[in-house]
Amino acid sequence: MQTKDYNDFIENENVKKILAFRLPRWSQLPSVDLYMDQVLTYINNTFKDINVNDDIVLTKSMINNYVKNKIIKAPDNKKYDKTHLVYLTVIMILKDVFSINDIKSFITMQEGSYSIDVAYDYFCKELENVLVSTFTKRQGNLPFVASHRSSQIEIVRSSIISTCNKLFAQSYIKFLNNEINKNNSETTIAKNKQAKQTKQTKQAKQAKAKTTKVKTTKTKTKTKK
Repeated sequence: MQTKDYNDFIENENVKKILAFRLPRWSQLPSVDLYMDQVLTYINNTFKDINVNDDIVLTKSMINNYVKNKIIKAPDNKKYDKTHLVYLTVIMILKDVFSINDIKSFITMQEGSYSIDVAYDYFCKELENVLVSTFTKRQGNLPFVASHRSSQIEIVRSSIISTCNKLFAQSYIKFLNNEINKNNSETTIAKNKQAKQTKQTKQAKQAKAKTTKVKTTKTKTKTKK
C-alpha cells in the first residue's frame, strides 16, 4: 500500500532525476584517452544526479589506490582509456555496498565470461532497470533485462539490487528529513506570528486602558474645579 509520503517522495525532483538516470554505453564513452583531472570530471559529472548524500565522489587518491591494489590497470603515459572508465564506473556504483576485494572478484568474474563492452552495457541496462523498479515497484519480482540467466548474471543483478536498495533508503530518509524540517520551520513561523499578534493585541489593550485612564483623570479634575 502506497502512502501519501511515498507518493510525494516519488514526485520529488531529486527522485525524478534518479529515475531518469542513464549511464553512457560503451560506444558513448570518450574515444580519446583522458588525463587524471579529465577522468575525475567525467566520472563525477556522470553520477551527479544520483549523488544523494554527496558520497559518490571519485578522487585522485582513490584512483591511485585502485591502481596500487591492481583493481584497475596503470595508466599509459598518465592517460586513462575506456576500460579504465568502465572499471571506475562499476566501482563507483558498488563501493558503498561491497568491499574493494569483492568488487575486484566481481570484475574478474565478469571478465572471464564476457567481453568488456558486452558486460558493461549489460551492467548499465540492469542498473537502470533495477533503479526504476526499486523506486516505483515496491512489491513483486523485478523484471529481467538479460535474455538468459547464469551465475554471472545473477551476481550482477544481486549486486545492483543491493546498491539500488541503499540508494532508495538514503533518498527516502533525506526526503522525510527535509519534510520534517520544513514542517518544523512552518510551525515555528506560525508560532512566532501568533506570539507577535498576541503581543500587539496586549499592547493595544494597554494603550487603550492608558488612554481611558487619562480621560477619566481629566474628567475628575474638571469636576473638582
